Amino acid sequence: MKELAKDTYRLEHSPGLVLGIAKGDVIKTHLPSRSFEIVSRSGLIAVQIYLESPVSDREALSIHVETVLMGTIDAITDKQVVLSLPYARGFQEIEAVLEQIVTGLGNAEW
Repeated sequence: MKELAKDTYRLEHSPGLVLGIAKGDVIKTHLPSRSFEIVSRSGLIAVQIYLESPVSDREALSIHVETVLMGTIDAITDKQVVLSLPYARGFQEIEAVLEQIVTGLGNAEW
C-alpha cells in the first residue's frame, strides 16, 4: 500500500484475503475497530483463485489474464492466485475466461 495521507492508502496490489477491495482503490483505515472505508474505486476487481496444487503453466495463465482480460497477476502462491481485472471488461467475459482458467488449472475454484 502507498500512504497518501494519515490513515489513507492506495492499494498497489489486490489483496488475497480481504474481500471488497482491489488494486488501485483508495481506502481509509480505522485501526481501533480494524476496519476500513473505501474512499475511491480504481475500476478494477480483485479475483482470488484457490488451488489444490501449484500452477504448472504460468505462461497460459498470463496469456488469459494479461492478454485476453487486460488484467494483472498480483500474486501466486502454491494455494492461491490473486488477479486484478478491469471491471469494464464485463462480468460475462470475465466469468467465461475465469472458467477457462480454472479448468486449465485442474482442481481450482474462484
